[in-house]
Amino acid sequence: MLSLNGVGNVSQGALSTAAPSSGASALAVRPVIDTILTTMSTNAFASTVLTLQSSGAGLRSYCVAYSITSTNQTPNKLSFMSGATPIWPLVLGALSSAVTGANLAVSAPAYLFRTNQADAFALQTNGSTGLGYKVGISYFRAP
Repeated sequence: MLSLNGVGNVSQGALSTAAPSSGASALAVRPVIDTILTTMSTNAFASTVLTLQSSGAGLRSYCVAYSITSTNQTPNKLSFMSGATPIWPLVLGALSSAVTGANLAVSAPAYLFRTNQADAFALQTNGSTGLGYKVGISYFRAP
């Protein structure tokens, strides 16, 4: 982190991953996003949970894009999960002989939603398994 010393000059301080407080007088430099990770499945619900990313100490998963499609005619509630907590719910159900779906995307470092720190990232259904969902998720990991 770079900070201002007593005479207004910029000096290098200790590197920190914490966000500056509201009363801080420093230049907060955000790290470059290392890698955009992508998980894809053509049969997302072989079980009721599709694990996208396991937990990581001090890290969150930030979702930047998703695409979910299905031909399932029964409406099903899907939820992106942070550990055991739902963070982004969806309800999808196709009409007869049709495809239903949802697609959203933003450019990183913006994000649609994020997990809590150190939580696993998953997509869960309340319906039965084997529903024929096709899923693609892009996300990055950061503190």
